[in-house]
Amino acid sequence: MKAKRSLFSRYIRMVATGLAVFLIIEIGGLIFVDRSYLADNTGDTKVDIVTNNVSKTGPSLKVNIDSSATDIKASYDGSYLAYKLNGSLQVLNLVSGEVLPIKMDENMELGYYDWVYDRDQLIIAEIAADPSQYYAKLYNLNIKENATPAEIMNTVNTNGKPTAAKILLSSKNVEVTDLDFSTVVVASYLKLTNKYSGNSTAWEFNLPSANRSYKNLSTYNIGKIQCLKDTEGLLYENDDNGRVYVAGEGSLNIDGNRKFRLLGYDGSDNIYLSSGDGKTTKEILYGSIEKQDDNGEISIDLTPDLTKITLSKAMDIKNIYVTLTGGIYYNDSENSVFKNLVTAKEIAYHGELKSVFGKGFITVNDGVVIQNSLD
Repeated sequence: MKAKRSLFSRYIRMVATGLAVFLIIEIGGLIFVDRSYLADNTGDTKVDIVTNNVSKTGPSLKVNIDSSATDIKASYDGSYLAYKLNGSLQVLNLVSGEVLPIKMDENMELGYYDWVYDRDQLIIAEIAADPSQYYAKLYNLNIKENATPAEIMNTVNTNGKPTAAKILLSSKNVEVTDLDFSTVVVASYLKLTNKYSGNSTAWEFNLPSANRSYKNLSTYNIGKIQCLKDTEGLLYENDDNGRVYVAGEGSLNIDGNRKFRLLGYDGSDNIYLSSGDGKTTKEILYGSIEKQDDNGEISIDLTPDLTKITLSKAMDIKNIYVTLTGGIYYNDSENSVFKNLVTAKEIAYHGELKSVFGKGFITVNDGVVIQNSLD
């Protein structure tokens, strides 16, 4: 009888030990998947938000910025600011207060830069420093990993080795003056402008399939550019006739109206337009301009059915902002108020508005950076 009990006990111990090992492996595997495979670029950086009697602001650490800083742009979650200082590019970490000088590639100069709309990456256009060389290159800066931009290379070529992908400029007078991108299509779109004549063209940087200038655009007088996020497509303003065009397709025509300006986009790939004279507007339209056929093929709809918002009065479109979450705001700088044009909620702030990001906006007051929450 004792032998049977002993054998039974051994079986119980073996089963228990096996189960324990299995659970350890499973839990370890889940932790690995959670930390590695499922990790994305948003990270777990958190900006502490403190409350005062004006608005929700942060970070709690007092961060100063040089009064000579220009072209201040906030990252998608407001954790970083990129700006020019004495011709060089710097990034300010609003969590730690650390300033990171960004070094340009050898024989290259800073041209244009902007943050990717859904992660802490900065896209930088650098221009050849040699006056006899007419080209630009694109660089990607993953600010959480290092402070050195990585050149975006063409990975497909006859030698099987990555090569430099140059954006050809017609002369030394041509500058990169606007930039947009899609992380779904993995493509960038640039506006190239002659600083003397003012003539502009657009460039598609979509490796390895395309690295080229757009041909046969409706004008050389291009305003703002904006790309679609879920599919290939470039929208641009024609400053000659006040219309918005989709490159290679035609101009938008909504209920017979063709006079629009680009205001922005949201995370659902809706575009936002203002109607009117191009300076002020009393109407904002938004929605998708993509349509899908029975076979699942996506194409552009130049006569889309968009949602319309009528404003109480004409507003300067330069003061209208669209966030990635779909918020539409107006900056009343005279009264230091940031107003939601849909809910009418007003957020008072101190200082001067510098940049707007997904869930907030940046102001600078007497050299101190303030992160204002939209929640």
